[in-house]
Amino acid sequence: MYNKDKKSRMKALVSILALVMILTSSPVHAFASKVKRPKISAKTAIIMDMDSGRVLYGKKRYAKRNQASITKLMTVTLAAENNSPSAKFTINKTVSKVKFSRFPMKVGDSWTVEDLSYGAMLPSSNGCASALAIKTSGSQKAFIKKMNKKAKALGCKHTHYANPHGLPSGNHYTCAYDTALILRYAYNNETVRKYMGTRKWTAKTLKKHQTIHMRNTNKLLGKYNGVMGGKTGTTSLAGNCIATVYQYKGHRYAVVVLGSSSGKKRLSDSRKLYRFIRAKVNQAN
Repeated sequence: MYNKDKKSRMKALVSILALVMILTSSPVHAFASKVKRPKISAKTAIIMDMDSGRVLYGKKRYAKRNQASITKLMTVTLAAENNSPSAKFTINKTVSKVKFSRFPMKVGDSWTVEDLSYGAMLPSSNGCASALAIKTSGSQKAFIKKMNKKAKALGCKHTHYANPHGLPSGNHYTCAYDTALILRYAYNNETVRKYMGTRKWTAKTLKKHQTIHMRNTNKLLGKYNGVMGGKTGTTSLAGNCIATVYQYKGHRYAVVVLGSSSGKKRLSDSRKLYRFIRAKVNQAN
């Protein structure tokens, strides 16, 4: 009897061990493994949960980089907080001389803050950004102080603004982590959210009745499901940059890519990060 019981126990133990081996080599175990980190061309990048601030992915997230026209996220947000959309601004000589305006900047023309904001966000007009700065604070210098004060209040420790538009400057920089914080803050403003999520806009001057048709430089908007808005930026110093809000299964994420090697690469880098988000969410569920 003793030998039979012993043999039975041994058979049971072998069966249990075999079952464990089958389970640990099954597809269920493979699915439970970590989601593979995407390889991207960008110098720095981050994915941040916009509700909790939790970081899902980071690549040199605190490394200082010039942010180019992503600067305008802060500019347009401060302008929205301090002006009515219908407030008017008349173009002066200072604004008319700003490089790469991509917007009618004739001295004496008047535009609303709303149209200037669309100009700064969609075609990324540097002149519009300068106009918003002067309208808001009386001078660019005073506005830049406001920008740096706000960045500090948001918890940005690796950001410094030297201008309201993002043209190259050695003292003008941010990092992927700080950019995600700024994007979160900007997107919480309903007016700014409307600006960054608009693909096309037509504006008309208040005096000389000039019309301009604008198109958003963010090529992911309206073409990649889940992209809610954002801002692009490109200079020789900054490389190709983009900060977007991506929504998946009702949840929003700040996705920042700084210093991609080309305009196409910043889009493909972003798409890789979106796929990473989906994989992480689906794994958790």
